[in-house]
Amino acid sequence: MTYRHLFIIATFILLSISASAQQQGSADQENSKQRQEQIATELGMSDSQKTQFMQANETLKKETQAVRNNGSLNGDQKQTEVRKLRQAHEQNIKSILTPEQYVKWSELGKKGGQGQGQGQGKVQGQGKKLEKGQGQGKGQEKGKPKN
Repeated sequence: MTYRHLFIIATFILLSISASAQQQGSADQENSKQRQEQIATELGMSDSQKTQFMQANETLKKETQAVRNNGSLNGDQKQTEVRKLRQAHEQNIKSILTPEQYVKWSELGKKGGQGQGQGQGKVQGQGKKLEKGQGQGKGQEKGKPKN
C-alpha cells in the first residue's frame, strides 16, 4: 500500500469521526431545545418570557463552557466560577418568571436533575459537611461511628 492510499484512508477515518461528533452535538442541542420548549409550555410562559428564558439558558451554557475551557483556572476555581454563574442564572430566571412559575421551575429542576440547564442541580462538593465519625465506612452501620 502506498503512502497516498494510507493518507486517503486516514483522511476518510478522520472525516467520519468528525461527522459523527457533529451529529451527536447537533442531537444534544436539539434535545436541549426540546426540553426548554417543554418547560416553557409546562410553565405557561408568554412569548417574551420564552425568548428571555432561552437566551438566559444559552448564555449560561456559553459562559459555563468558557470557564471549563479556561486553562488558567484550577478545578476548585472552575467549580467556584460555575457555581457563581448558576446562582446569577437562577436570579435571572427568577426575574423572568412569575413567582408561581418560578416555584414550578424550581420543582422541575429538582425532578430533572443536574445538567438540565434549569439551575437547580447542585455543583459537586456542595451539601452538608459530615463531622468526624459520621461517614459511612466499609462495614459500618448507618449512624454508628467506627470503633
